[in-house]
Amino acid sequence: MKILSFLDSYTHIFADICGVLHDHHSKIQGASEVFESAKTPVILISNAHFSHKHVALLLHKKYSIKAGRCFEKIITSGDYALYAQKQGIHPSVRNAQCLVLPYPNKENACFLEEHFGCHITMNIDRADFIISCGAILSPHIEDYTVLHRARDRGLPLICFNQDIMINCNQKKQLRSGVYASYYQHIGGTIFICGKPDPNFYNFACGDMPAETTLFIGDGITTDVPGANAKKSDVLLTLSGCPALFFDDQQTHQQNLLRLERIFNINIDYFTWSVHNRNPVQSLKMG
Repeated sequence: MKILSFLDSYTHIFADICGVLHDHHSKIQGASEVFESAKTPVILISNAHFSHKHVALLLHKKYSIKAGRCFEKIITSGDYALYAQKQGIHPSVRNAQCLVLPYPNKENACFLEEHFGCHITMNIDRADFIISCGAILSPHIEDYTVLHRARDRGLPLICFNQDIMINCNQKKQLRSGVYASYYQHIGGTIFICGKPDPNFYNFACGDMPAETTLFIGDGITTDVPGANAKKSDVLLTLSGCPALFFDDQQTHQQNLLRLERIFNINIDYFTWSVHNRNPVQSLKMG
């Protein structure tokens, strides 16, 4: 099935950014052009801890992807985090001491302090909260020691990005969801701000009809379970995260059936990437 005719059969489309429009290194050719040509408006939902304005600027500057042409609007986990704190859904970090894992660069630290009104600390004994966001470029055993210390002190961990791993220019890169998953495993209290948390989807999607809504993404642990929970169809882009798990000796169908079993998810449709030359295939009917 051609991608455009497939997309036009839905009344609402929500698409991931990383793994669909770009691979964290360069623009994925053809994806934005497909969205520009689609009759159904596309809303981008991202686990980025930055605001939608910051992400829109990045898309325009780095990847030449403009709002209004490729997508209707952007909703990020950073947007939801601010909303959740103002509404009392999550504890507020305003004026609190926050230790960030992985340890943030200057841009991330400044954004968190300015946007959320918190104070960044490097001292676990002074921290009121743990925040996990961003890429884990150099994982250290000390980070897990910090998490154990935070657990013993009863500190909540607020996760702005629940992604475990991404495909960055055909290379595996860990994300901050690793810390959140480990913290929950050792008995720590976590608050999830983005996909696949149902509250994030309620914030992003409202009361849109599940049966005519499509979610597009490459996240095996985020995009797919999030769409499954909404009981909406999901189109998985294989060139992102799934490609990191594929066995070259097996077909796409065999690889995806294996991932469904491992992660306890349901994949409805798949395509290599959102490009006119790549057909949409059904895992259930193929």
